[in-house]
Amino acid sequence: MRFLVVGNPENRRLTAFAAAVHAAGHEADLLSWSDLLRGRADLKERAEGAVVKLDSPGEDFEVERRLIALGAEVEDREHPDAEFVSAGHALDLPPDRGRIRYARQWYRGFQQLLRTCARDFVAAPPQLLFNRPATIALQFDKPRCHERVREAGVEVAPALTRVDSYEALRDELRTAGWSRVFVKLSWGSSASGVLALQVRPGRVQAETSVELTREGGEVRLYNSLRVRRYTEEAEVALIVDTLAREGLHVERWLPKASLEGRVFDLRVLVIGGRARQAVVRSSRSPLTNLHLDNERGDLSAVQARLGRAGWEAVEELAVRACAPLPGLYAGVDVLIRSTWKGAAVVEVNAFGDLLPRLRHEGETCYEAEINEVLRRVATRRPQ
Repeated sequence: MRFLVVGNPENRRLTAFAAAVHAAGHEADLLSWSDLLRGRADLKERAEGAVVKLDSPGEDFEVERRLIALGAEVEDREHPDAEFVSAGHALDLPPDRGRIRYARQWYRGFQQLLRTCARDFVAAPPQLLFNRPATIALQFDKPRCHERVREAGVEVAPALTRVDSYEALRDELRTAGWSRVFVKLSWGSSASGVLALQVRPGRVQAETSVELTREGGEVRLYNSLRVRRYTEEAEVALIVDTLAREGLHVERWLPKASLEGRVFDLRVLVIGGRARQAVVRSSRSPLTNLHLDNERGDLSAVQARLGRAGWEAVEELAVRACAPLPGLYAGVDVLIRSTWKGAAVVEVNAFGDLLPRLRHEGETCYEAEINEVLRRVATRRPQ
């Protein structure tokens, strides 16, 4: 069987998945997003009859630049104040590692690329698609994905709408009676543009991986591997206003359960409608992403504390969150409430299967995905 993986070939996602495909005795055909965006490859020719996995376009500056350029060609009436650069200037952008810029335009470009992929798949049908382009696009749109999951009856954090500035955020918080929220960039991933914000009389505090800099009067925001704490309201307002021009998603901050003095949430990988590998993301800050120098916690301790019924409820919640988002797999972030009673879905991640060395029923994440593909093909089960 031939597996076509579209992504960035030098990324460990593709190298690890290709190794798992080869180990299972199948062919791994790698196609780069860069070649597709440059018109150097024909997706229809490569995809027809193959098992196709679209993987992350991240961690490649040339791909980022070309997606921003592609986004310049798509009309955007929803966010007229979003930062904009012409296609020509986008292709000339100098590398600026970690900088948060043109986020909405990048998303428009990625959305357009996914639409093109979808058309190619209609013209040249794959044997099986891991995840549909439309599902991936929806999962990268935090407000729409949150609403889709909520409408499916899945417990999520309450969210605010119509937040387009720091002032509007403060007004909405007063109306809702909330003092703690997570402010998220609508189109981000990996904690990009996420603030854990607390607002109390005479006090504002934001914990975030966003680094605020000023160069020649220009405000610049960067993703950092270090969580910072901002307590000056003017700085918090500047960060929120800068992000708001690209689009915000604001959720009520639900207190997380803790173990050994560290709060945690869970990444649960759902494959083929089953909860499989799970990892505890443990942190001393409100942000639990593992790349922010956080730790994998003790899953067995969490399961023991919840009990069998409690853990099965977590798995069921993760599976139900994937139901309105058709695809072979998704990484679901689930928080256990601080009382250890009840849980809520934080996010559903399109490319949430990079969980090295994690096994469930003897299989790694990629082995489980490949075996699910083989089962579906053998039984001619539709996606």
